[in-house]
Amino acid sequence: MNSIKCPECGLVNFAEAEECKRCHLKFHQPEPVIETLSDADQPLFEAGVSDSTNPEPLFPDPQEAASPAPLPEYFDAEPETLNAPMVLFAVYLFLSTVVLVYQMKGYVDVMYGKAWPHMIDPRDKLYISNFEPLFYLLWLIHILGVFGSILLIILLLRRSHSFLRWVRVYLIGSFAYFGIQLTTGLTWRSTLLEKLQNNKDVEPLLDAMYWTSILSVIGFLVAFIWFRYFTTSNRVKNTFIN
Repeated sequence: MNSIKCPECGLVNFAEAEECKRCHLKFHQPEPVIETLSDADQPLFEAGVSDSTNPEPLFPDPQEAASPAPLPEYFDAEPETLNAPMVLFAVYLFLSTVVLVYQMKGYVDVMYGKAWPHMIDPRDKLYISNFEPLFYLLWLIHILGVFGSILLIILLLRRSHSFLRWVRVYLIGSFAYFGIQLTTGLTWRSTLLEKLQNNKDVEPLLDAMYWTSILSVIGFLVAFIWFRYFTTSNRVKNTFIN
């Protein structure tokens, strides 16, 4: 039978005994258990230490959290003043309003003139097909042009950011207006010249159609220059930021 001798008092005890019967000396001392954690059980953060894969600390500094984030540069930028081309465009809008009102007066004179009944009567030799509806269409475009010019002058002087959107709409509408005016002016004048010549009642209208066509070409080119300026200039973008 296996036995164990007590190293303290010399008494022989059974091998399974946990202590000496005489002096109660413990034979089998439990070894300390060291627990090891796997990689999955390892904590991601320790107090005051940040993980290598996440450079941000677990608890940020309260002073840094309270400080506001820096604003983009354009929020602090003051809008630039209107430069010479923009002032010139304001003058252009004012003159356009005057011209449109003057042309509307000319349309009224045509409607009450001697040639009007002949050009809208299908039985008359001076009749022009679709003259009357196109005439009223141009009249409506002139009214919209007057209100659009006044609106753009207000937005321009206020340096409103919406000016950049509406000025493009206005100039694209100007392209369509000058194109319609040029086409109809040349077509109507050519038709009247073929049907009747040396007629004093029609000569003022023919002259008006001729000069209107010439001004339409010039107006189209000027509108194109302004369109390029307001869509490509960095000064314009820095001015209308209100």
